[in-house]
Amino acid sequence: MRCRLPMLLAFAAAFALAVHAQAPADELSKSSLEELTRVKIKVTSASRKDEDLDETPAAVYVITREDIARSSAGSIPDLLRTVPGLQVAQINASTWAVSARGFNSAFANKLLVLIDGRTVYSEIYAGAHWDEIDLPLDTIDHIEVIRGPGAAVWGANAVNGVINILTLPARSVQGTQTSAGYARMQSTAFAQKGGVLGDRAQYRAFASFTDRHPLENHDGSEAFDGEKMARAGGRIDWQRGTRDHFIFTGDGYRANLKQQVIPGLALPIPAGGLEHDQIYGGFLSGNWRHDGLRNTPVLQSYVSTSTRHELSLTARTRTLDADFVDHQRANSRVDLVWGSEVRYTQDSLNGPVAVTASTSYNNYLANGFLQADFTLKPHKLIATVGSKVGHSTLAGFQLQPSARMIWLLDTKQSLWGAVSRAVVAPSIQDKELWVPVNLGTYNGLPVVGNIAGNPLFRPEEVISGELGYRFRPNRHVSFDLATFRNIDHRIQSLTFNVPVYTPTPSPHLEADFTYGNGYSGVSLGAELAANWRPTPDLQFSAAYTCIRGDSKQVQPGNISQVDVFSTPRNTVAVTGNWAFAHGWNAGGMLYDAGVVKYPAETQEELAFDANTGLESSRVPHYTRLDLHLKRAVRQRGLLEFSGTNLLQPRHPEFVVSNTFIVSHLTPRSLFARASWSF
Repeated sequence: MRCRLPMLLAFAAAFALAVHAQAPADELSKSSLEELTRVKIKVTSASRKDEDLDETPAAVYVITREDIARSSAGSIPDLLRTVPGLQVAQINASTWAVSARGFNSAFANKLLVLIDGRTVYSEIYAGAHWDEIDLPLDTIDHIEVIRGPGAAVWGANAVNGVINILTLPARSVQGTQTSAGYARMQSTAFAQKGGVLGDRAQYRAFASFTDRHPLENHDGSEAFDGEKMARAGGRIDWQRGTRDHFIFTGDGYRANLKQQVIPGLALPIPAGGLEHDQIYGGFLSGNWRHDGLRNTPVLQSYVSTSTRHELSLTARTRTLDADFVDHQRANSRVDLVWGSEVRYTQDSLNGPVAVTASTSYNNYLANGFLQADFTLKPHKLIATVGSKVGHSTLAGFQLQPSARMIWLLDTKQSLWGAVSRAVVAPSIQDKELWVPVNLGTYNGLPVVGNIAGNPLFRPEEVISGELGYRFRPNRHVSFDLATFRNIDHRIQSLTFNVPVYTPTPSPHLEADFTYGNGYSGVSLGAELAANWRPTPDLQFSAAYTCIRGDSKQVQPGNISQVDVFSTPRNTVAVTGNWAFAHGWNAGGMLYDAGVVKYPAETQEELAFDANTGLESSRVPHYTRLDLHLKRAVRQRGLLEFSGTNLLQPRHPEFVVSNTFIVSHLTPRSLFARASWSF
């Protein structure tokens, strides 16, 4: 693969052995409660049940509350840069491309994003709109990231990964917290209040305002983008007795944003593609959990709505969902998790120009899953088998099985492996889109056409094989290596139809593009995470990703790929944090991303973008340095100072591929924030 992985692994192994040789053997019986808590990290997203991260047969990474508090990140995608296996690129001030194990795009359709287990995946465009998921970081407890298929328990679209954003429990916020910050990149204001309701209930409520400032063009001028968002919400946690727990959450948001779209769309958009858009929405959710003696049933239901006014169109989604999961311990050797889900979604996409066959779509989903852990040898060998079985309007009937196994070599190291099948549910645009485009002229004749959906578009499929190794020589050092090989079938593509001369209403050439399943592909890679905490006040973490993907045409005709790999071969993120004095904390992140190349069929496709100053087929290598300084003021105040992208004035992270949005350059930025609690 021509990666740097062999050299890095050799260094990591030598370092781990040296640390192991120098440090005395850990005896958990002699560890303090704080040390034990730091060793054992619980996750719920991999198997829909509580389990130790070290005993999970999947590639799992957790961004903790401590990581969030010590970071200079201003958004959730910025936080995700430190996760191995994830690809993160900023397109404009409010739009991000985030994916797992390749195929990055603003509409990355192989990554399922959840908030407290509630899906925020778009059925209209596919993928997640990160401007709608722009939660204040002060409301997030931790983020669980599973790389690789999670479809056996989460269903369609959990193909290359699952991101579950878990918000703070109400009991963790007591009193009032306020903060305000300003940076070249954004201004923020935030307030949160928590308290008790009687003897067994707690609440927290928050309100925030974020002004994301414009990025830059290649000449340093201000780009046409930006976003102003207001959001408010809350949560109530109620304990009814010792076994029943209820959680009620909800929030609402409204944002005005600016963005520049590429020319050529035959829609009534402003001159130059300079658009003023608006998004708004919200949700209400209820969750019940019963901690029984032999089982733990969980029932969650939510209703949500989201609306986007952009490209002179209005896209609206309303969702009603009910999900039930039960974890049962059958006996000492068999552990079961099963559940079912029903969902009804009402989608609409309309505007002055018809862009779909119908203006509204009513979609349903019904599925169930069963997963069993079999202890083949106590405390040594555990096998996990399971599958999701379901039917939906967009994906049809699907069976998504998975088989996993973990071998606990000893108390410090383990091996695991998995084989899985997962599918991507087609979006409404895949099946029903009809967008007119102007393609220029040929021999003096205008060339027009349409980007058209395909009612026969089939779900994309991946067969994934994974192998992983974890090594924790002592409580100060840990290594986590995951490797994978994915075989993708029916990858999304566009078929270019031969132009046809049409004399009416005036002479022109008409050439349409039609969505299809014209490609297959193979991708493989390795992901390494390492942590070292030599003292309680000093911590280092590193994440390295090496990945490569190739695709081939499987259908005849002039097919150009849409869902391109869009991923650097090598990505490195190194973070450090040092509590160097009482009340003082310093940290930083060094992030290095390799070149991203896009397919270009002809020399004419190597277009020059006046905004980015780049060829549209290539994003150059860049290195980013972020630094963060925090100072506690008495016991209630906090001052923070950060610098991001410090090594260069500006750099590109993405170029236009399968999105209508013009990309801009991420500039250097300084940030200051003051917080106060009372």
